[in-house]
Amino acid sequence: MSVSSCYTAVVGVILGSVMPLTLRAAPVDEVIVSASRIELPREQVGSSVSVLEGAEIDRRAPSLVADLLREIASAAVNRGGPMGSVTQVRLRGAEGNHTLVVIDGIEVNDPAYGSEFDFATLLPLDIERLEVLRGAQSALWGSDAIGGVINVVTRLGPAERAGVAELQSGSFDTRRARLSWQGGADTLQAGFGAQYFRTAGVSAAPGGAERDGYRNFTARGRGAWQATDALTIDGALLRIDGVADGDEQDFRFPSTATQGLVIDSLNRAERTQTYGRVGLRYEPTGSRFAQRANIGVTRTHSRFFDATGVYSNANEGRREKYDYQATIHFGAPSRFTHAITAALEHERVGFANSDPDPRSPVNQDRSIDQSSGVLEYRGAYNDLLFVSAAARYDDNQRFQAATTWRGTAALKMPLTNTRLHASWGTGVANPGFFELFGYIPSSFVGNPALTPEKSTSWDIGVEHRFADNRWVADLTYFHADLTGEILTVFLAPTFDATAINATRASNRHGVELELRAALTPHWNLRGSYTYTDAEEPQGIDAFVRELRRPRQLASINVNYAFAGNRGNLNLGVDHNGRHEDSEFVFSTPATTVSLDAYTLVNAAARWRFTERVSGLVRVENALGTNYQDTFGFAQPGFGAYAAVQIAF
Repeated sequence: MSVSSCYTAVVGVILGSVMPLTLRAAPVDEVIVSASRIELPREQVGSSVSVLEGAEIDRRAPSLVADLLREIASAAVNRGGPMGSVTQVRLRGAEGNHTLVVIDGIEVNDPAYGSEFDFATLLPLDIERLEVLRGAQSALWGSDAIGGVINVVTRLGPAERAGVAELQSGSFDTRRARLSWQGGADTLQAGFGAQYFRTAGVSAAPGGAERDGYRNFTARGRGAWQATDALTIDGALLRIDGVADGDEQDFRFPSTATQGLVIDSLNRAERTQTYGRVGLRYEPTGSRFAQRANIGVTRTHSRFFDATGVYSNANEGRREKYDYQATIHFGAPSRFTHAITAALEHERVGFANSDPDPRSPVNQDRSIDQSSGVLEYRGAYNDLLFVSAAARYDDNQRFQAATTWRGTAALKMPLTNTRLHASWGTGVANPGFFELFGYIPSSFVGNPALTPEKSTSWDIGVEHRFADNRWVADLTYFHADLTGEILTVFLAPTFDATAINATRASNRHGVELELRAALTPHWNLRGSYTYTDAEEPQGIDAFVRELRRPRQLASINVNYAFAGNRGNLNLGVDHNGRHEDSEFVFSTPATTVSLDAYTLVNAAARWRFTERVSGLVRVENALGTNYQDTFGFAQPGFGAYAAVQIAF
C-alpha cells in the first residue's frame, strides 16, 4: 500500500461515514477548523484534537451533545441533576469557563453565566461535525480558551436536497419531534432544523416525590451564497428556548434534618438563547491572498421563579464581536509552503441582573470592551514537518493588557506510520461579571479587585497507525500550570460568599489515550482513556484535589452495520471515576465529599424499513446505575425510547 493510500485509509477510519467504515473508499481529506485561524488537514495539526463526524453522531442518537462529550478524551461532564440541570464540561482538569464553545463560528459562552456555556440546553440538532481541541488556545481565540475549544458545525445543504422528520417517545414521559432540511444549488446552500423536546424527568432530590421536567425548543439555520467567483456571504442563526424545573438545597437555619441536602421544590428557570453571525469571505480563484470578516451576536435571557411560582430575579448576557483577518500563502508547493494570518477583533460583552423590586441592590448593568490583534505563522516542509507560531495582544478596558503565545509542531514518519505532535501555549481567562460584581449580592458578593487567571501548558504525543492502517492510536502527555486561579470562598454560617485569586499556582497533568479502529468492513470501534491529576492550593503549603475532576475517565463505543447497511447497532460504555465535590451539611465537619465512580451503558438500534422510513430504538443508562455528578442531586435511571424517521 502506498503512503498516500495509507493516509486515505486513516481518514476513512476517523471520519466514520454514514455507511460502515470501508477503508477503500474514495479519498477524503479531513479538515480541522478550530486548530488554526485557517482550516487545516488533520495531519498538520500539532495540538491534541478529537473529531466526531455527523454520521457517527447519528448512529449514537444521543439526547444531548453533553452525552457525546463523555467519550472524548479529557472531557469531564458534570450535570447538576436530571435533564435540564446545569451541565459543565471541563477539559484536562481546567474549569468549565476555561473552554471556549463555538457553534457555526459563533462564540456562545454566556457572559451572564460566568463566561461559561451550559451544555444542558444543547440538543444534537443536525450536527455535521464536533471538534474538541485541547490545550491553551488563547493566542488564537482569546479569553475562555485556557483549557481548549469545543467547535460545533451544523449541516449545510449539498446540491441534492434532503430532509427528515422524526417523532420519538419513551421513558419519563419523554417526547421529541424533529424536522430538518438541507439543500442547495451551484451558488447557494442552506440548512434548517427545528426540534421540540420535553420530559417529565425525575426528582432532583434523591427519593423526592415531585418530578423535575424539562422543555426545549431549538431552531437553527445556516446558509452560504457564492455571490461571485471570489466573494462568499454566509451566516448562521441559533435560537434555544428552555424551561427547567428544579429542586433546591435546604439552607434553613437553625439546622434541620435536611439542612444542606436537596429537597423537593417547585423552582423553575426559563431561558432563551439567541446566537447569530454573518460573514464575508473574499478569495479569488488562484490567488494566494484571502480575507474574511464576521459579525457575531450573543443574547441570553434567564428568568427564575421560586417555590411559590413568584418571579424572583432575572439576568441577561450580551456579546457583540467584530473580526477581520487576512491570510497570505507563499513558498514552493513541492518543498516549503508558508502562510501568515493577521487578524483584528473588537468585542463588547455585557451583563444585566434585575429584581422585581427596582430599588434592590441586585439590579445592575455592566459592560466591558476589548480590542485584540492576532498574528499566526504556519509552515510546511517537504510535506513531513508542520509548524506554527501565534501571538495575540488583548487591550481590555478593565484589565491590564495581555499578550499570549502559542506554538505547535507535527512530524510525519511514513516509514513507521507514525506522527509526532506537540504544542505549547499561554492562556488568559478574565474574571466573569458574576465574580466581579456579584450575581445576587445578598448571597454572593462580587470582588472588583480580581485579576485574570493565567496559564502555561504544553503537551507532546505520538500517533501510530497499524494493522494495515485499520487501527489508529494516539497517546498524549499534558501539563498545565494555572496562576491566580479564581476560588470561591464560602463564609459560614450565613453562606455569603465571594471570589479571590489564589496566591500560588494550581497544577494539572495527565495522559490521554485515543483509539480508533475499523475491525472489519462492518465493525468499528472508538475508545479513550484519560488520567488527570488536578490540584489547587489550600492554605500556606497544602494542595487539595480540584472539585469535579475525576482522575479516571474511560469510554468505548462499538458499532455494527448489517443486512446490507439497512440495520445498525451501536453500544457505548462511559466510565467516570471517583471525584470530589462540595458538601454543605453543617452537621458534619467535612467541607467536601467524595462521589463514587460510575459507568453508563447506552445502546441504539436502527433499521431502515424502506428507502424513506427508518425506526430507532435507544436505551440510556441500560444498567440502571444510581449515580451523582453533583453532591445531593439525583440522576435518571434506566430509560428506553423509540422513534420513527421519514426522509423526504
